[in-house]
Amino acid sequence: MNRGVAGTATDTVHYETAKAVFDRYPGIQVISEYHGDWNSSVSQQQTAKALAAHPDVDGVWSQDGEAGVVKALQAAGKRVPVTGESSNYFVKELGAGWPGVASGSAPAQGAVAMKVGLHILENGAEGVPNNIEMPMPWTTTETAKECPGTTFEDGCNYFKGVDDSFVTIIFNQDLLPEATIDAARTGDPFPTVQPLPDMNEFAQPESRRIYTRGACDEGWTPGPVEVGQTPKGLNGCVQK
Repeated sequence: MNRGVAGTATDTVHYETAKAVFDRYPGIQVISEYHGDWNSSVSQQQTAKALAAHPDVDGVWSQDGEAGVVKALQAAGKRVPVTGESSNYFVKELGAGWPGVASGSAPAQGAVAMKVGLHILENGAEGVPNNIEMPMPWTTTETAKECPGTTFEDGCNYFKGVDDSFVTIIFNQDLLPEATIDAARTGDPFPTVQPLPDMNEFAQPESRRIYTRGACDEGWTPGPVEVGQTPKGLNGCVQK
């Protein structure tokens, strides 16, 4: 398990949620845990050390830094499934047949938050949920597809000629269709800001509020969730 920065809330939530799933299956044995600090170079070094001590592995669960994990596995001559976020290198390797899945929190959320704020200033808060959760795309070996240009189109999700660590999910077609590679890499403003869609489609379910607010809404209490976006049986918020 390649974790993030030790002691951070994000690493803790990711790790504890994954462990809650693994613990359901006695056949899954975690033989090494280390902190790659969400950094590809550090993750590569730490993964190489882990492989030297434990060469017989069936897969690597990784947070951000997964590009380094794959490079360490390639150097060791091992091809096993890897989870990760959405570095361009990793998604490109998925497209080349590497087994695994990519999913992560999109950097586009910063720009979307700005759009939401501007929308409220111009039009008022009606119709804008207090808790908005951007969808997290999943990319697999079967769905990885190279983009011919500088934007997502026709289901593509990685690009030529960008850094290995470039986060492909800087784009979000539903909430930030105006984003381009050039804007993401240079910081140049978008020529035109597109209007927001119906934001109620992106309201965070009450069952997940504990993850973003550290507490449940009034009328809800922490507990195992049976329905909703939180995986069944894992802790979230349930109605009293």
